[in-house]
Amino acid sequence: MTPERPLPEGFTPLTLDDRDVLAPFLLASGRQSCEFAFTNLFLWSGTYRPCWRFVGSHLYLLLCGADILMFAPGGARGPKPDELLAVSDRLIRAGYSGSFDHVDLEYLKTFPDVGTRFSAERMDDRYDEYIYCVDALVGLHGKLLSKKRNLIAQFCEDYPDAALEPLTRANLPEALAVQDDWFAAQEQPVSVEAAHEAAAIRMLAEHFESLPVEGLVLRAGGRVVSFAVYSPVSPDLWTVHFEKTRYEYKGASQFITHKTAVALQGRACLINREQDLGIPGLRQAKRSYDPLFLLQNYSLIRKS
Repeated sequence: MTPERPLPEGFTPLTLDDRDVLAPFLLASGRQSCEFAFTNLFLWSGTYRPCWRFVGSHLYLLLCGADILMFAPGGARGPKPDELLAVSDRLIRAGYSGSFDHVDLEYLKTFPDVGTRFSAERMDDRYDEYIYCVDALVGLHGKLLSKKRNLIAQFCEDYPDAALEPLTRANLPEALAVQDDWFAAQEQPVSVEAAHEAAAIRMLAEHFESLPVEGLVLRAGGRVVSFAVYSPVSPDLWTVHFEKTRYEYKGASQFITHKTAVALQGRACLINREQDLGIPGLRQAKRSYDPLFLLQNYSLIRKS
């Protein structure tokens, strides 16, 4: 994290009060990256300290805690390179790098001349985002997903009383106990990523009713054994913010992943299961679901 510094001119710290302005704008911008979900921006605000401003019809987001600058277009083409340069200059004067992250490839193709003042570089593959077809996760057809089908069938056989519930304020504490137990089981000291995730989940608990999220809770033997939390990123894509399962319940993870897709079928075509952050086990788990594609993100590094 970068040390705290003054906000650049015109930028405002992101708060829950900004939801009614920013959430619809981000949803309509068409970005597929989970980084542009209002829920993610808010839940991780304790770590990344996001702020925002509009320049013309385009939204600029600065994660002050990590010196990450992003933009969400207010039109199909996005901001012209001259506008990016002006915003970059403003950030440099405020002590930031002035470089942009999480830029999509389509923007680079639309504005190839952006390369005159910025160097376009693919972000590390730990930031690639796993995009799945909802129908594929519902059907689980084919040899590659046969193990998922078998694990779900085994879970249903082992726990015939298993039941799904919508995630609500009433059952949220039981769901978060799954997260608490998972966190307690991590090797000490816990990773930075795990600590940040725990802080984000505490934000979810505090502001659950005020966020545009949905979720599922899975019970077996009356005990909550898994939960998932998700929200829309674009009109046809939702992202899964959190999914935690008690490891001793074999097949429960595959069950709730499948049921999340079932819950979204007809409302979304795609599911973003976010990044693997270079964690080997997480990478293997995400790839085992045969993603439709990996969303590659790019940086625009300011040239001197």
